[in-house]
Amino acid sequence: MSNKVYLYVASLFFFMLVGCAAPTYKPNLNEAGEISDDIALVVLTHGRKDKGIGGVFVSYDLLRLDDNNQLEKVAFLQAEKVRLYRPTGDLDKGYYGFMHILEVPEGIYYLSGRSGRGYNSMVAGGGMFVSLPDSNEETPIMMKIELEGGKLNYLGEIVALDKPLINENVVLANRWDRDVNTAKKMIPGLEEFEVVYYQPLKVDADKTKSP
Repeated sequence: MSNKVYLYVASLFFFMLVGCAAPTYKPNLNEAGEISDDIALVVLTHGRKDKGIGGVFVSYDLLRLDDNNQLEKVAFLQAEKVRLYRPTGDLDKGYYGFMHILEVPEGIYYLSGRSGRGYNSMVAGGGMFVSLPDSNEETPIMMKIELEGGKLNYLGEIVALDKPLINENVVLANRWDRDVNTAKKMIPGLEEFEVVYYQPLKVDADKTKSP
């Protein structure tokens, strides 16, 4: 392998690693060093029962009703969010998924499931890499959440077990005993925040999307 090719491969590998790394999350705090009263810091883990290549992937749109009582998308939580710290995931053995952290105004939101990793995949074939588009199809999976401002809102663990991708095949659990360790590595000063647990409420997607 020539020096130029080696340098290119090494650079590409480094770029892929950096791209997969999740930087430390620094919440936007007020002058007192606290989360603003009208802002919710949200932490959750979501993933799937690990069945290798044939396993299901569910990503989530975070939705909120706008002034016209229509659901609008405010964030997207992709199913596969690989990073250097624990690249095999943040869930227990036999499961595969990652922690997500975000900040949004307090209020009522909905998690709407979409089939897929949340990004287009690259697979090797015929001596080259081929891009496979993510399906990103809507599913009947939907959950309602209520977020409190000025606090760290922990939504627990959300795991899709198998097809069909419906509410009944999604399991919810409070795993703060495990997730707090990952959260401490990712959120500086976590100990200073008040933590509240809110288990998402499964709802009928069709009825919710047609108020």
